[in-house]
Amino acid sequence: MINFGPHPALPATMANVHDSLFRWAFDLPQRMAGLLACVFPSDLATVLDFRRIDKVPLELLDKDLSEKRTDMVWKIPTHESQSWLFVVVEHQSRARRWMILRVLDYEKCVLQWCREHQAPKRMLPPVVAVVVSHDPRGWKSPTRLREFQPLGRRLVASMGTKLLDADYYLQDLQTQEDAQIRGWPMDAVGTLTLLLLKYGKAKASLTDRFEGWKDLWQQVQGWQGALPRFVWYILSVREDVTTPRLKQALTETLGHEAGEVVMTEAERLMAKGREEGRLLGIQQGVEQGVQQGLEQGVKQGVKQGVKQGLEQGVKQGVKQGVKQGVKKGLDKGLAPLVRLYERRLGRALSSRERTALQERLLKAGPERVGDVVLDLSAQQLADWLADSNAL
Repeated sequence: MINFGPHPALPATMANVHDSLFRWAFDLPQRMAGLLACVFPSDLATVLDFRRIDKVPLELLDKDLSEKRTDMVWKIPTHESQSWLFVVVEHQSRARRWMILRVLDYEKCVLQWCREHQAPKRMLPPVVAVVVSHDPRGWKSPTRLREFQPLGRRLVASMGTKLLDADYYLQDLQTQEDAQIRGWPMDAVGTLTLLLLKYGKAKASLTDRFEGWKDLWQQVQGWQGALPRFVWYILSVREDVTTPRLKQALTETLGHEAGEVVMTEAERLMAKGREEGRLLGIQQGVEQGVQQGLEQGVKQGVKQGVKQGLEQGVKQGVKQGVKQGVKKGLDKGLAPLVRLYERRLGRALSSRERTALQERLLKAGPERVGDVVLDLSAQQLADWLADSNAL
């Protein structure tokens, strides 16, 4: 039996699945070195010793995810001297016009960190930024600060080096042919990661490309955790890729065991969606309930006393909030299942079918309603929803 490795840790929210995949794949120094060697122009790449690339233990605040990260800054020694080039690597799933301002902020943080931690203290290393984008629309915004400033030639000439300027290296995956990406010096996991990111948000079919990537799929079997991670990513970002379709595609490419990985990751995603919906619903319900209860309590307090009214308002608010929260949690948790059922049927669920699905979820449990949508054909699934005695 092939061991495909541990399941990937699901992100806190489904909004950062692209970044999670990129960070997982390019946390390995050899892969990051292969990527940067292709991003940098040849005259710069030839003076860098990529074999000794190292991660810098510096925390930067990710502006998109609002979290501190220690995987954004790397340093590469040069062949010519004892100096190092510090590199900030930023991944973007959509183009951002004002990325240069974010880059300036990151580079400033790196320089401050170097001033405090690097020797000699009187000198600072060069710092550059690299942005890797896979926005399907391509990256249209300028990368250089000067391009945002309508300056006259005389002003630029008179200020010289006193005029602040900055730029960053951009790797737009949408401008790269698949053959070019496959030719970059990295293993199959890194290459397949970039290809999946490139087509993850594209309108064109993703699974139709699997045959051309067959050699890459076969090679990633030797890397623990890679296949579950890729399956999780595809099911998370592609609405047109159903679980049965992905299972069939990977079974044909890698065999039956790979198809089972698809089923496992699909079940985990459904479970996460239900749990997120339940928790969010309860939280919102409690907040709304407490607010409504407080308002009602204040009104009652006019007649019965502010103190007594507030106490009753909070009590009623919490009670009402929990009740609303449970209901909202069920509705939110049902949303991923409704989406899967509608995909399977090829149409929207009727109000009667939604009610039936909700009742089955309470009676039969999430595992049963999850198995049904994966195991039955579209017609069988419709009959199952219509049969009030079915479980």
